[in-house]
Amino acid sequence: MAALNAGPPPAEITKSVQAELRRVGCLTGAADGDWNTASQRSLTLFNRYAGTKLDAKVASRDTLDAIKLKPSRVCPLVCEHGFKADGDRCTKISCAEGSFLNDDKIGLVWYPTDKLFSPSGVLVAGFGAERDDFGGPNSGKPTPFGTLPSVEDKLAASRSAVEKLHPGKSQLLAKPIYVPWSKVPYSLGCFANIFLPSSEPAYNQLEKPQGRTYFAGDYLSHLVAWQEGAILSAHHAIERIAKQIQA
Repeated sequence: MAALNAGPPPAEITKSVQAELRRVGCLTGAADGDWNTASQRSLTLFNRYAGTKLDAKVASRDTLDAIKLKPSRVCPLVCEHGFKADGDRCTKISCAEGSFLNDDKIGLVWYPTDKLFSPSGVLVAGFGAERDDFGGPNSGKPTPFGTLPSVEDKLAASRSAVEKLHPGKSQLLAKPIYVPWSKVPYSLGCFANIFLPSSEPAYNQLEKPQGRTYFAGDYLSHLVAWQEGAILSAHHAIERIAKQIQA
């Protein structure tokens, strides 16, 4: 009686899947055989950019074979702050004379957001997240803003960002407030986070039309929280409706 070939052990398959995910640019961690949250997130990213529907909860032989079919990078290169994608590597950003790279803790300043034509108004001097939940190499870790130890430090960083943009004007800022979404009752943030492995089933369900009804919105795009994503999603819905009518 001949013994059946059981194939490689699960840990070896997991390592191989992780190695392939690294090759196609979806995983930055080590291929150590531990199918953890980062590995699941990387497979979710692969599904999104490769158009596949592989089960992100497990590393299987079928998953390994599917990734091997991709000859080159699948996930876009995500670079650290201060660097930009240049082919398959990150290069340091060099600013033109008279310009500067914002290497402070604040990545976004919105202004004005209230009382546009008044002598004074409301300025959002620091808009961002305290934790990186966007599926990049630092996903799950505190952002530079999130590492600031106190509210006073966060307000000071916001004032510093305004001073860089408008030298001498930060002194006009008064009555600063800090509003963390995590402390607002019944609020989980300002947009649907589609970058987590657990988001994929809900995303796929909303993508399915319900009878003659098609859903559209930034939460059904890959540019969540932005008007561009909502518009692209609407275009996608219109195209699907047009094809249905033509059929």
